[in-house]
Amino acid sequence: MTSKRERLRALVESDEATQIPIVHDALTAKVADSVGFDAIAYSGHGASVSSLGMPDAGYLTMPELVDASRKIAHAVEVPVYTDVDTGFGNAINARRTAEEVIRNTECAGFHIEDQIDPKRCGQMAGKRVISREELRGKIQAVCDVRDEIDESFVIIGRIDALGAVDGGVEETILRGNEMLDVGADIIFVDGLHSEELVREIGEAIDGPQLYNKSGPNRSVAPAIDEETLAELGYSLISYHASMTPTILAVHEYMSELKERGMDHVIDFEAEMGELPVGDFYEFEGMGEVVEFERRYLPEEEMDKYRESEGKDV
Repeated sequence: MTSKRERLRALVESDEATQIPIVHDALTAKVADSVGFDAIAYSGHGASVSSLGMPDAGYLTMPELVDASRKIAHAVEVPVYTDVDTGFGNAINARRTAEEVIRNTECAGFHIEDQIDPKRCGQMAGKRVISREELRGKIQAVCDVRDEIDESFVIIGRIDALGAVDGGVEETILRGNEMLDVGADIIFVDGLHSEELVREIGEAIDGPQLYNKSGPNRSVAPAIDEETLAELGYSLISYHASMTPTILAVHEYMSELKERGMDHVIDFEAEMGELPVGDFYEFEGMGEVVEFERRYLPEEEMDKYRESEGKDV
């Protein structure tokens, strides 16, 4: 049976572009899995906002990120790659981060970036990056760990130098090709802000690339169709697919709840019931729990379902 890591590697090496929804927790990962995506990405930005209520500004710690990544990758059947930010320090710290993710989670890959600590969201101004020499050592370090533990694990080299202090197009291209030289499997240039740049960098970096289309109200990335991106060498296309939609949906629901009260609850439950994931208890996996009980517990334990009231699953 092909492992999740081998499946992600095959997508990276494909000539076709694969759509990758970016999620912010295990629940939204399960929704993405139910829709039928071939792989899922976990957002460090989403992790910071959803678990800490804080911005993507270097607040998230390595243990918090690894723990959340482990839970998300375990919750779904498809490959998940996660976001380890800067690796939480220099090349030595990055080695430790890589070992924790590769050994202790089911993640199929991660991306690691060239920003200095504390980092910030790649779509924002004010970014600074480490030197190319330091970056080369950091990527070499995490690739060495990959090769020591599991060569099928995918290392995504993320570059924020395009819009950073002392950065630019030429520096970005140099960094991308150097990352590939020392073992990165695919390159992710964040902050691409024109179709001309997408084409120029896509053609100049000699290896697979990831294109990131961030959330609708903060993205600088142009909307380019998937077929065109595939022709330019982008084999993975990620979209922020849960954090901002969740904010929108929850805000709309709560606003209606505040205004209409129980009438809104009734209307919403009817609408939810029409969805393929509308049976929430079944969607979350409660049916599997009951089946395990039937299989492993004494028969008299099942009397609790016959002698109590509540929703059947």
